[in-house]
Amino acid sequence: MEIKKIAAFSLLELLVVLAVTGISSLIAYVSLHDFSRTRLIREVDSFATQLESLALLAMQRDEDLSLSIKNDGYIVEAEEERLLNVKFAKGVTVETKKVIKLYRSGTVSPASFFIKKAGESCLVVISLRGRVRSDCES
Repeated sequence: MEIKKIAAFSLLELLVVLAVTGISSLIAYVSLHDFSRTRLIREVDSFATQLESLALLAMQRDEDLSLSIKNDGYIVEAEEERLLNVKFAKGVTVETKKVIKLYRSGTVSPASFFIKKAGESCLVVISLRGRVRSDCES
């Protein structure tokens, strides 16, 4: 009777491969989770910058502007003219509809609302001076 030698992996080699795969999967998950949060924070920062620019535009044009926040974006209108129509990034939503007035004096009607994306949310608070503060949580 002849004994054949079978080439195979040892149990230790299989455990090492399994451990490396698990660690790399964990790193990928954390990276993707942070990417989603970063995307939401970027969207809030973009909104804050746009609001400051619009407050300056209202003063420059010497007319009141209206900022209507919808579920998937916002619209800026002057008296009878649509100035801007912005859509949020894919998956970013606002639960409540709001209308914010940007007055020619440089003030803004105060408001607060949540911007959400995939389980993450940011509370956005707009002060009378038009300053935007945000508090993001997971």
